[in-house]
Amino acid sequence: MAKPNGTAAPTPPPATAKTNIPAVVGINFGNSYASIAVYTKEGQAECIANENGERQIACAVSFHGEEIYVGNQAMPQLVKNAQNTITGFRNLLGKKFSEIDQSTALKSAPIIQHPTEPDTPAYEVEILQPAPTPLPLSAATTPAASHAATPRSEPIPAKRILTPQEVATMFLSSLLQSATDFLGKPILGAVINSPPSFSQIQKDALKKAAEDAGVRVLQLLDEPSAVLTATTSPHWPGGAEDRTQLIIDVGASSLSLAVVALRSGLGYIQGSRHTNNVANVGGDALTALLVKYFSKEFTKKTKVDFPNPPSSKEDIRATTKLVLALEHTKRTLSASPAPASLSVESLHSGNDYTATIARMRFDLLAAPVYNTISSEIKSLLESIPLDSHDIDEVVYVGGTACLPGLDSHLLNSVGFPETVKTCFSNLTMGSGAVGDPTGVLSVGCALQAALLLEIQNSPELLAAFDQSPAVKTSARTIGMLFPTAQEEHEMGGLFIAVLHKNTPLPARRVFELEVTLSGGESDKATKFGFELWEVEERIHVEKIAPPKPEEPLEDDEEEEEEEPEEVKTKKFEKAGCLGVLLGETKGTASKGKKGTYTANIRVEFILTEGGLSVVARDEKEEKVLAETLAQLDEAAPVDFDPEDVLARSEPLQDSVLEPVREHYVDVGPSTLRKLQSIADPKYDGVKTSRKQLMEDSDHDNDDDDEKVPSESEGSASESEEDEGPPTPADDLSTSLQKTLDADRKKGKAVAQQIATWETLLDARIGLQKAVSVSQKLPSSSQLSRYTEVKGCREALDKMLDEAFLLSDELFDLQEKLLTANESAVPPPRKRPTDAASALEHAYHQHLVQNLNKWSTKIQAVAPAALLPSNRNAFSSRNSQNLKSAVQLIDETLLDHRKLVARTQVRRGKGLRLGEGDEMEEDEDAVDVEMFDDTDFYQQLLRDVIDSRSGGVAGADNWMALQRQRKAKKKVDTKASKGRKIRYETHEKLQNFMVPVLVPGLWHEEQIDELFSSLLGRGFEGALGKDVEETAQEERMGEEVLRGFKIFG
Repeated sequence: MAKPNGTAAPTPPPATAKTNIPAVVGINFGNSYASIAVYTKEGQAECIANENGERQIACAVSFHGEEIYVGNQAMPQLVKNAQNTITGFRNLLGKKFSEIDQSTALKSAPIIQHPTEPDTPAYEVEILQPAPTPLPLSAATTPAASHAATPRSEPIPAKRILTPQEVATMFLSSLLQSATDFLGKPILGAVINSPPSFSQIQKDALKKAAEDAGVRVLQLLDEPSAVLTATTSPHWPGGAEDRTQLIIDVGASSLSLAVVALRSGLGYIQGSRHTNNVANVGGDALTALLVKYFSKEFTKKTKVDFPNPPSSKEDIRATTKLVLALEHTKRTLSASPAPASLSVESLHSGNDYTATIARMRFDLLAAPVYNTISSEIKSLLESIPLDSHDIDEVVYVGGTACLPGLDSHLLNSVGFPETVKTCFSNLTMGSGAVGDPTGVLSVGCALQAALLLEIQNSPELLAAFDQSPAVKTSARTIGMLFPTAQEEHEMGGLFIAVLHKNTPLPARRVFELEVTLSGGESDKATKFGFELWEVEERIHVEKIAPPKPEEPLEDDEEEEEEEPEEVKTKKFEKAGCLGVLLGETKGTASKGKKGTYTANIRVEFILTEGGLSVVARDEKEEKVLAETLAQLDEAAPVDFDPEDVLARSEPLQDSVLEPVREHYVDVGPSTLRKLQSIADPKYDGVKTSRKQLMEDSDHDNDDDDEKVPSESEGSASESEEDEGPPTPADDLSTSLQKTLDADRKKGKAVAQQIATWETLLDARIGLQKAVSVSQKLPSSSQLSRYTEVKGCREALDKMLDEAFLLSDELFDLQEKLLTANESAVPPPRKRPTDAASALEHAYHQHLVQNLNKWSTKIQAVAPAALLPSNRNAFSSRNSQNLKSAVQLIDETLLDHRKLVARTQVRRGKGLRLGEGDEMEEDEDAVDVEMFDDTDFYQQLLRDVIDSRSGGVAGADNWMALQRQRKAKKKVDTKASKGRKIRYETHEKLQNFMVPVLVPGLWHEEQIDELFSSLLGRGFEGALGKDVEETAQEERMGEEVLRGFKIFG
């Protein structure tokens, strides 16, 4: 991208709305190419293209005149402007000039010693500085008089010295700008991968270059860790939790290999290998082979000598053109099986060149590179040691690794199993795909950046990511062996691997199994067991002879003996028995086999450096135990029927009724109603009988003074009956009495909460007077003329001091309330907005179609007066054109002022000091400085009235109360005086409820008095009464002289 010289710093993006997408970027900074990955709207990390549509961004910076070219636009400058084009600067970060190999021929700007900094590499480029500003003009539009020389109007040629760190800063700033433009918001953090060959000094130089570019570096992640982060994400295709990966990173001039044991998301690097600047390794080696091939083909076709390596400037320029064109050819070979084309205009001596190359021909040319990579892989596996059949997944990294010929060659030469997973077998090739080798590192860095951004407020966790502690791993595989008598199992039973070898310690695994019970017939089978073994994983090699031909060969044909085919399989061999686990449980009948009982068990393995712990539990018993513990935690009382009086006393011993009631079934206590607890023993009452009640009813009123059995006598006479086991009600009363202290504390807390609320309520009511008075203060534009008066200025200063004191008190109260609670949990949202937005977006097109259809039908049959364009709700801006309902809705939604105005609440208006009556005539004018919470204050008063009136202050409740008062009581006038019911019968159920005592209930007169005292002036104005304005002004003047007070 072209930029003026000296403006490589990114411009800040415009402010945008806050979203849930993490604003992070993952940067794969290679020596030849780079890539960036961010989180998209779908919530996935994806490698994105820059503004030029390139996902693979060339690491190059070129200076041409006043312009700076960064990325792929800088590569064509190598043809005619190579001395001012810089490439390969990443590997020079943190290195001294004496450490750089000067023997390698460079096609870009040469590396020189920095003129002022000792032993520091640098680049010298030629640039054009902008022309100086012209002399200032005089009033006559001519240059003003000056003794200075007239400046030049053309740019001035100059030379610029740049270090590799400065060039890296310019390049990283362009990557950051591309990510910012894609997301539309500033980047909060980035994770950059570092090659395995970098020392700590080079890593520090890379981090400093990124920070100078405005990148907040969250972590420098090495390449194997970045690959692990990407391959363990939920979007990575296939793969088991426990697998062994081989990471193959083929760069431009380097090769990095790593074998990683992945165990339930944790990776352990078993071995790694890195080669740099070796012949027949990397993408540059493939390019050199192709240049050699096409240079010969060009000479055959045009009869023009094209030496390789080049000898003259024209040959160097032609080679550079061919190298740039071959990048597109290699990408075509990796993406399509069809022959790839090559086209270069004026390649050499004015001759154009066009050719094609098939994938098979390319693989034959690239065989030396393929063989070098396969030999390096074999050497790494032998050093671990590890067999090729132990590899479960091969992860390719880099653009050169996208070649299908490399994958097929490695599968055959190294001997990977057919079940090995690759990006080619998973069909995840292609730019932007999940498993694309060109974006694996950047996607892994983006995932890591999002994780670090979530825990940025935890310094301990962030510090843990900067450390690399050494951990121990398991040396052998541990598993369960279920012995069987069948011969199909080589180990004497069914073996299940639980903890594979090379598992980082400590480790925990949980398995859920269905086992067959033994130890008896049918339901008496309750025993199960298995053995714990430590096994060795071996690769069994079996040679299979080729089949003999059925038809005999002719005499002329020579018989060639075919070599036997080797078949490798992975097998387990017993190494040591760790123990036997036996258990008993209840099972269920198996559906497949009659007379067989099975059970589902849950086995937990915990392996540490100290030993192995194995626990087996029955899933069904765990559920029953969990339900039992949950019932014990419940504070609900025992179910009991309060109307069952016989259950509270001993049954009567009746010889006649007992034989008759033998068939009775005990149904237990009822669950419909609960027995209320006895708060105090004095309310227990006196035991009596129906006989005593009947005898009392036969006596006259004068005999009411007859002696009634006392509580002590009743309890003494029935002491024999009370002997026996305690009833459920007694147990309930005893258990509730134990929690009496807790209930008292809870009651005191509730009373304190009510008192606190009433205190705050009184303060709020007292504050309303100050709020109403403050609304009449002059506006900010008119306040300056009042501050000149000494009395007004002092009153305003005192008002500000009181307001600050009030705010401090409110903040202190808020902090005390927050610290008093152990945990404050925000309320859950009733409806997720993301799901609603997605649903609205999905149905938007369907709604628009329906509106257009019905709008067309209405326009055809409805009168013109009823059309939407003539309605007030959808008034079109251009009434001459007949528009549909969708167009009218879109026009209405575009007018943001009206939409916002309709959602605003119209507040009350007041007349400020210094303003005339003409301000009241403008109804649409809104005073933004006025604080009016009348609606909230009125709701607060309603809550006060409801609480003081016992919840009957509403209109509906008040009308019902009035009807209840006017209703006539029904009196039985026909009954005699002596037979009248002597007890009142309450028909309403609420009369039987325990009343909740609310201190200070108000009656209707007090409610009227409250409104008249708080809103009396407003009521008087509404009723048409005269208000003494002069007296009001005098009271306001006295308030100003006394000073501003909020309370009192």
